[in-house]
Amino acid sequence: MIKVTDQKTPTVESDSILVQQQYGSIPTPPNQLSSGVYYSWQGKWLDMWDKFVTRAEALIKLNLAAYVPKTRTITINGDTKNLSEDRSWTISGGTQNLEEVLTEGNDGGGLQIKNIADPIDAQDAVTKNYIDTNYVPYTGATNDVDLDTYSLNSKSLNIKGTGGNGHLGLKWQSADATAGGNETSLFAGSDGELYYKNDGNAVVQIATRAWVTAQGYITNVVTALGYTPENSANKTDTMSGNTASSTKYLSAKGVYDWVISLGYQAALTAANFGSFINGLTSKTTPVDADEIGITDSAASYAGKKLTWANLKATLKTYFDTIYEPKIRILYANPVDSSTLTGTTAETLYYTIPIPTDITNCIVRVTAIAECTTYSAGTPVIRIRAGDNATLGLNTVIAQNAVGSGVRIPLNRNFRLIGGASGSITWISGTNIATDLTTTTSSSSTSFDFTSTKNLYITLATGNSSNVVLIRFITVELIYTKT
Repeated sequence: MIKVTDQKTPTVESDSILVQQQYGSIPTPPNQLSSGVYYSWQGKWLDMWDKFVTRAEALIKLNLAAYVPKTRTITINGDTKNLSEDRSWTISGGTQNLEEVLTEGNDGGGLQIKNIADPIDAQDAVTKNYIDTNYVPYTGATNDVDLDTYSLNSKSLNIKGTGGNGHLGLKWQSADATAGGNETSLFAGSDGELYYKNDGNAVVQIATRAWVTAQGYITNVVTALGYTPENSANKTDTMSGNTASSTKYLSAKGVYDWVISLGYQAALTAANFGSFINGLTSKTTPVDADEIGITDSAASYAGKKLTWANLKATLKTYFDTIYEPKIRILYANPVDSSTLTGTTAETLYYTIPIPTDITNCIVRVTAIAECTTYSAGTPVIRIRAGDNATLGLNTVIAQNAVGSGVRIPLNRNFRLIGGASGSITWISGTNIATDLTTTTSSSSTSFDFTSTKNLYITLATGNSSNVVLIRFITVELIYTKT
């Protein structure tokens, strides 16, 4: 220990250190050590240094506990780094892709994925901005829909705009629109007018601007078309209380209920029935199928119908009993028949059916035959009556024969009595040209005229070299009074 009091500088020995121990308020001379006690560490350096280091370490640990120790290391994926030697390093290896991350779990915990590019492939994720820009939301749309050249197919289309924005805009087209099967197309033509096309039918214009006023009221279109819409206020289901109205009109139900309530008969009066008949369209010449309404007295005056054919038949039966005879032409042929030659057999030329509805009448037959080429024999014209398929088995009721190349006349009248037990009366004898001048007695043959009987007109040449024909023939039916 060195005590400094004499204002002298003590000698510092080797391997020693001076530590000042200050006294209270001792003044320090210039260029001198301060007053105090100084200890010599000669021979005690190492011991004192060890104590100093120990104390220093304790103080460092106490005050620098938050700092990285000099020997601290870190190991990442097997790579160890000394933090005291290398404070900057790069961690490499051990990369992990999104697929590997998602295998650990796909719950983002409320976090957001940022800076995603627009999708390209079908399975790419999309961003909110991409959806908002390219697609219209199901409800609450904020953008227009532009389908470019594509079509919109839907079950229905509802336009709910307001304030003048609710409309269907149709672009003018330079050509008519097409329409598929069972489809109607509505379009604006090149003139801006409205048209439609139904399936494969022709294009039809709906309306023109000339039909409407500047306001475009639909009522003006209706008026331009000459149509007045129904005033539903004037329609009623009840006749009661509206019989004096000139504006009310009954519905189908109203008419039905009213007629039912009247019991039909009460609704039909002589006045309104007469007016109804008078208002019908007139027909000048009725035909057999036309019908006439009647009431049947034998059936409690039930309504019936009668055809014009039935009426004519009934009237004929009646008027035949009170009026003069009526002539009916059964057959007439003013044209030369074909010639008969080369045979002597009796040949049928005409078959004339006798009506099955005859009563008492006269049949008049007028014919002229002619032998244009005569060699020998006697040409004959005959009339037979009956219905036998074998010509010769039918009854001869008239004939005339001339033995030369001349005309062969035949004019005969027959009395017919119709019905199942009918008969025909004729002049007996042969070679009678007319029965108007003969005194020959009459003969009668029974026939059932309810089935068809025929008159057969025949020729026979008398010689195969003769040429014979009929110039003309008429058969008349003359009705007589009973």
